[in-house]
Amino acid sequence: MAEDNPQEIFLLENSLALAGIGAWLECVGDGERLLARFLEKAPEARDLDLIVLDVHLPKLSAEEVLTRLREEGIAPRAPIVLLSSLVSPEQRRVFEALGAHGIFVKPMDLDEYVTLARTLGALMRP
Repeated sequence: MAEDNPQEIFLLENSLALAGIGAWLECVGDGERLLARFLEKAPEARDLDLIVLDVHLPKLSAEEVLTRLREEGIAPRAPIVLLSSLVSPEQRRVFEALGAHGIFVKPMDLDEYVTLARTLGALMRP
């Protein structure tokens, strides 16, 4: 997960547990660190089960990260999903063209987070 808000990380981590999804969540706080993880550990990074990106990351946005992954020829096997408070239809088309498997609005309460966690669990690689 690439997210700069500790509360969002906490909520998603706990929502996964509440949804009964036994996932280990590795987090980085900005797009630059996520990209570096892929560039430095490309084989291991490709074995993730799911990649969750905040759309508005510091240093490199989700769009920039996805663009750089494509330019570097790095194709994670895991589905890539994006979270944002607001995504325009144009942004959605751009993200889908860059390989995003889903774009979700950040939940507003715990019940919505648990629903999102179940959706993310269903998207994870088996």
